[in-house]
Amino acid sequence: MTQKGKTFVILFMLLSLTAFAAAEGGQAHGFDWTAFLGKVFNSTVLFGGLIYVLRKPLIRLLSDQSRDVRVDIEDRRKEIQAKTGDFDALKQRLDHLEAEVARVVEAARENGDEERLRIEESGRKESERIARITEEEVQNRVDAALRRLKSHVAEMAIDRFREDISGKLDADLHRRIIERNIEKSGEIIERK
Repeated sequence: MTQKGKTFVILFMLLSLTAFAAAEGGQAHGFDWTAFLGKVFNSTVLFGGLIYVLRKPLIRLLSDQSRDVRVDIEDRRKEIQAKTGDFDALKQRLDHLEAEVARVVEAARENGDEERLRIEESGRKESERIARITEEEVQNRVDAALRRLKSHVAEMAIDRFREDISGKLDADLHRRIIERNIEKSGEIIERK
């Protein structure tokens, strides 16, 4: 049955009910059935005309809204799936992040241990080099001080010997010293 047929059946039933009620109750209650039927007819014509005129635009509007809602629901479903995928990827990354941090910490610890050993070895070699240089410097200074001391002692001895000799040296002693030096020089030359 079409929409027009349904509307006609409903209108006919309303008219029948009204006629039946008017026949049974008559005008006893003072109800004006003609005015009521006129209002029902006017309302039916008004709403029927509005439905007839606005039916296609309303159907199109509701269809477009329904399609837009379906598209929006589908877009949101895809967005939720994408976000869920992103969330799962982040969750996996976070799960692996702890292990990755542990690996980085272990690698840093190993590198730190290697660097500490290298620095300790370098420091030990440097301290040995400094100790050796210091020892050589001390030895050089001691040797220089000994040379200066020996030179000074020798100068003092020579000065003392010169004083002793000059006070005791006479011509006879001078001659004997020269003869003894000549004899010693001859012995040295003969040995060679």
